[in-house]
Amino acid sequence: MKQKESPQNQYRRLALDILIFIIGTVLAKAIQFILLPLYTSFMTTQAYGVAELINNLSELFFPIATLCIYEAAFRYVVDSEFEDGRIIVAVIKVMTSSLCIGFIITLACKTLFHYKYAFYLFFILYAYSIRMCMAYYVRGMGLSKVFAMSGVVNAFSLGVFSIILLVILKTTIKGYLISIGLSYCVSTLYLLIRGRVVKDINIHVKSKSDLKILFCYCIPLVFYNVLYWFTTIAGRYILLWFTDSSTAGRYVAAIKIAAVINMVQQAVYAAFQLNSSRMYMEKEKEVYYSDIINLFISIYCTFGAFIVCLTPVLAKIALKNDFYSAKCYLPAIMFAALVNCISSLLGTMYSTYKKTQKLIGVSIVGAIVNVGVGLILTPLFGIWGICIASSCCYTCQAIYKFIDIARFCTINYNWKLIISDILILLIIVLMMSISIPNKIGISLCFATILLIINQKYIVHTLRMIRNK
Repeated sequence: MKQKESPQNQYRRLALDILIFIIGTVLAKAIQFILLPLYTSFMTTQAYGVAELINNLSELFFPIATLCIYEAAFRYVVDSEFEDGRIIVAVIKVMTSSLCIGFIITLACKTLFHYKYAFYLFFILYAYSIRMCMAYYVRGMGLSKVFAMSGVVNAFSLGVFSIILLVILKTTIKGYLISIGLSYCVSTLYLLIRGRVVKDINIHVKSKSDLKILFCYCIPLVFYNVLYWFTTIAGRYILLWFTDSSTAGRYVAAIKIAAVINMVQQAVYAAFQLNSSRMYMEKEKEVYYSDIINLFISIYCTFGAFIVCLTPVLAKIALKNDFYSAKCYLPAIMFAALVNCISSLLGTMYSTYKKTQKLIGVSIVGAIVNVGVGLILTPLFGIWGICIASSCCYTCQAIYKFIDIARFCTINYNWKLIISDILILLIIVLMMSISIPNKIGISLCFATILLIINQKYIVHTLRMIRNK
């Protein structure tokens, strides 16, 4: 059994975990950000669009291929309800069966439908699936440094393989896909070695009853993640349907820059999910959850405001050649990413309270709004239609979560600050999206106001936390 920490130590542990995850995420995203000019320089907009859509397709099949067993493995490793060896054996059995079924389906697609990228998709899908299973197991074990560094190893490997296959061998689409799959394999090896996962594996352990418990937790997440794909990826296919692969390629390149915001969200989400699960049995858990959620909504809005103001600079650095024309969409893309950060932060409560079945409603709302608004607006406004659809989707999901979470968890939100933050941020986004004189200077003034408002709250909250 893992030793429980005091509430005071939980705040410190959360801060340490966030720092570890941010360092790992920043390094990984920095490498990926550096690679974007490489992709936009050595691939055409059409080739990049096709390759990324294949990569995105693997994200659709990922929750189906894994049955989201990685999520259950993480949650129950934290709980110590099972011996760690029993969980990893259950994961291995699920993935072995899935690998066999996936290979048969891939062979059929290649033979019957002559899909030339079938085995590339299979390679990426299962390399990523196995990596995620190992990563979530290691994270559940509390090995935050190993988990974070696995992302850096993955990104660095991606850079090396991309240079070899794209720059030197000039293999374009196939090279891009192979480099992604190989980087996942290298990261998996790192997790197996540094996380010492092999020592927990005991093939003689019976896991039939364990799988029933794990499936009750993770099966609802399959539906959630498949529908979540529609809220994040389907817009690209809608854009491809109504326009062309070149336009889709420009949009995909633009949303890659949103990783600047997502890298903070991923670090906070990973750390908060881990620590909120640890805190689950404590009496004052809801006070802890309220402190953290309010604090990071303020941080997201403040951080995001300045990033939106810097989108022209980011576009000039990352978008080359024909991709540069997508710079005007960046403020709206950043806003959607920021609202998604808030929604994801709230989503930790579902895994913490083991209410994963409730996430199906969240995903249905998001999918309907995203696809519906996208189908209506994309024929009229092109990429702008997808940007608006994404923002509406994530906003509706966040509102749904605010309402739904209140049914099983009491979170005291600072509504006055949250609403003012989002309104000021929206003003900044609108100003940066239109052509007016000195829009960057004016937007920076609004961002500074946002910083002043939130700085007082953030400092006050941190002092309260320190004194608890």
